[in-house]
Amino acid sequence: MGTNMMKNIYVEQCQINRFDVHFHLWNLTIKDSNIGNKGITITGGGKLLIENTRCQRNDFLNFRRDYGAKWDGEIIMRNCTLQPSSTGRVALMNFTADDFHYGYPIGIAHAIQVEDLLIDYSHATENIAPCWLFRTSDFSKTTEGDRLFFPGYINLKNIRVKVVTGAYEL
Repeated sequence: MGTNMMKNIYVEQCQINRFDVHFHLWNLTIKDSNIGNKGITITGGGKLLIENTRCQRNDFLNFRRDYGAKWDGEIIMRNCTLQPSSTGRVALMNFTADDFHYGYPIGIAHAIQVEDLLIDYSHATENIAPCWLFRTSDFSKTTEGDRLFFPGYINLKNIRVKVVTGAYEL
């Protein structure tokens, strides 16, 4: 599923391989769903609520770098599972914009709440790469002089990692 300029989208009890909105999604709710290895790739703003959902990809939320990798609003995640599917870097949220003048403010959400998150490596047992909660651009101001916005509020609670080593599960 994917398009541009969407508003007030509600996904519930779905099993999909990809949710991809290229430009300007406003208000998204995903509940009780399973997202496959193409994941969630979005940009936009408003309220982003994800509950009781599993994503089988190395990035749970990927914010489109070609549109500024931004979420201009609040992100809430509750009781979710990130299940990395391969080797390589893992990130709960990937906010890596290009150093480009987009014509609008870019940056990470204004508020982020994550509660009861499981990062489950049982399908990627060989993965030893870094795991980021928030992966961001390596600059805070573009060469044009635009400063990226950063959350005024972040609350992270009960984040667990499950790994399998030999015959043991940690």
